[in-house]
Amino acid sequence: MCSDVRTRVILSAIRLLLCGNHRLDGREKTAALTMAKHAVHNAEPPVPDEQVLADLVESSRARLLAWVESRLSVRLAARIDPEGVVHNAYLRARSRWTKAQVEIDNLEAWLNRMVHEQLVEEIRAALGARRCYDREAPIPDNSVDQIVLHLFGSRSSPTESVRRRERRDLVRKALEQLGARDAEILLLFAEGLSYKEIGLLLDMKENTANRRCLRALEKLGELLPPRSALF
Repeated sequence: MCSDVRTRVILSAIRLLLCGNHRLDGREKTAALTMAKHAVHNAEPPVPDEQVLADLVESSRARLLAWVESRLSVRLAARIDPEGVVHNAYLRARSRWTKAQVEIDNLEAWLNRMVHEQLVEEIRAALGARRCYDREAPIPDNSVDQIVLHLFGSRSSPTESVRRRERRDLVRKALEQLGARDAEILLLFAEGLSYKEIGLLLDMKENTANRRCLRALEKLGELLPPRSALF
């Protein structure tokens, strides 16, 4: 018997026993007590104060959805459902709820962290397992092309395709010389992620992600030949 049905049975039995305007004969009292005892005996132990978590999520839902939506670019919003993020964050929180009630002072901040972790997980899943910079993973051509386009713009000439390949090779080599974090930021930038999304993934503020990305571009430029040699 499921928990809500058990609860209704118990309450019904208690009402029958305690309601003053009902006269129960011995057989009815025995039946009611038997129902209550059976339901209590078979009841599953409830998760401590789980309703508190459900109420917290529900009261915070609009704010959490707005926060998730604000951190998704148009591209990722087409692949990630904010409602799904909040729901999955609730499931994540539920599995840790008993411990959290004892150890966490600010449950609202803790819930925010659960949503943050869930969103990071779903963004990484949407980007693909090897999208973040890995020294042993080949750097995708399309990511290099996006960085080349950002650095040099798009030009049209008979020799442009040859020059584009040359620039791609040079940029790839320069990326391999960058520090791992700088290269990862640039590749996430090349993926079309906003500074908010980069900051979320790398656990830094949006302004910090902006500055780190610009600085990484400067470092990359310093590793490339003089600009005159690239045109």
